[in-house]
Amino acid sequence: MSSLFYRKIGTGQPLIIIHGLLGSSENWLTFAKKLQKRFTVYLVDLRNHGQSFHSDHSHFVIMAEDILRMMETENIQQPIIFGHSLGGKVAMQMTQLWGALIHTLILIDILPDALPLDRFGDLFSKLLNFNLVNHTARTSIDQALQVFIPDSSFRQFLMKNIKRNQQGKFIWQCNLSVLAHHIPSFSEAIVFQQKFLKPTLFIRGALSSYIPIDQLAYAYQMFPLLSLTTIPAAGHWVYTDQPVAFTQALFHFLKKS
Repeated sequence: MSSLFYRKIGTGQPLIIIHGLLGSSENWLTFAKKLQKRFTVYLVDLRNHGQSFHSDHSHFVIMAEDILRMMETENIQQPIIFGHSLGGKVAMQMTQLWGALIHTLILIDILPDALPLDRFGDLFSKLLNFNLVNHTARTSIDQALQVFIPDSSFRQFLMKNIKRNQQGKFIWQCNLSVLAHHIPSFSEAIVFQQKFLKPTLFIRGALSSYIPIDQLAYAYQMFPLLSLTTIPAAGHWVYTDQPVAFTQALFHFLKKS
């Protein structure tokens, strides 16, 4: 059975960082270095992302099982589980399968509720029709992507998925077609069989639409020890938008829990 690619830095209590859709462990490496004096940080690449294996099967339940196998391989005991966006869904699924194995839960700009499909479908359609073969330089790729991705920071985030193959041609490192196919399953709500009765932090970006204040009832029901922190002037990529405020909020919670 294939294993996930992951990075390991630091010493101390184990903390597993799970990136979001079209992300990778690389996105969180700078942040993880701020934690390495207090925590052993594991940064995973989910299946079909980053340097991990490609598979036709991709659902947050299967992704949660992948991370459990990594925990068994590394003999990780009582980790803090930290998930952003899709990674947060994977983290929440872990509480339903192996809640007793988790010490604390940190969820970044995601709820257990279902997400509207139109949030992703149009983007994936355009990316799948984008012909990387026509480009010989990253600058030309960036210019071409501007047509339908005007946000420079989001464009640079997506371009981290573009690498050169052994022949020097640009390719998508992530398994773009499979991820696109599984957008409906990624958008599903988490099905809860039990409440997670351990400290849980939700961090939301004030400018993001992923955690509407009026839609928190289900989250509070399933996570009775939930703490909510809103980071001003931050969107969905909360840490990138406001790294100082994000880090302060995280450390404040970890000191209490």
